[in-house]
Amino acid sequence: MNSLFSAKKVLIVGGTSGMGLETARIILSEGGSAVLIGSRPEKAQQAQAMLEPLGNVEAMAVDLMDSTEVAHLRKTLNPAYS
Repeated sequence: MNSLFSAKKVLIVGGTSGMGLETARIILSEGGSAVLIGSRPEKAQQAQAMLEPLGNVEAMAVDLMDSTEVAHLRKTLNPAYS
């Protein structure tokens, strides 16, 4: 296994479909983990289920125009964020 992204976590906005989803697949195959952000909960769940066999992946639906949701995303990504 190639380890280009070993021990790295990559945040992919638009990662639940298209090029973002394929990028996540590459990151996972290169030894990294991925956090996928999309706008639809059902697509986030599908993407996570599809990619979980490849590695550590988390997918969530976030409205990036909503400051409350962005704050929650920050806390999820970095629990030390206050």
